[in-house]
Amino acid sequence: MLRLLSLAVLCLALAACAGDSASTSTTDSAASIDATVVALDTYTTKCGCKIDEVGHCGNYIEIGGEFVEISNGKAHGLGPMEWCGQDHGSCEASGTIEDGKFVAKTFESKE
Repeated sequence: MLRLLSLAVLCLALAACAGDSASTSTTDSAASIDATVVALDTYTTKCGCKIDEVGHCGNYIEIGGEFVEISNGKAHGLGPMEWCGQDHGSCEASGTIEDGKFVAKTFESKE
């Protein structure tokens, strides 16, 4: 009888652990798939060569206090170094942050 009770407790403990593991991986997977939405607004733009953390040319947009590379700038008429050597510019944009880069849905440079 004691063996049967011990076996039942062990099975319940293993089932509880397996359930926790499955829910954690589902949550982690959902979080990695979910993209951050960037609302239509005016943002600062800058060449990567003027950003200490980047240090090389590229098109970057400031979102939430951090500069993020624009991944699809060419689709919106941007050259590979649109603001090269410039300390800052501005744009009106919206889109998402995916894999650490800004994917523009809309993008218009401002003077």
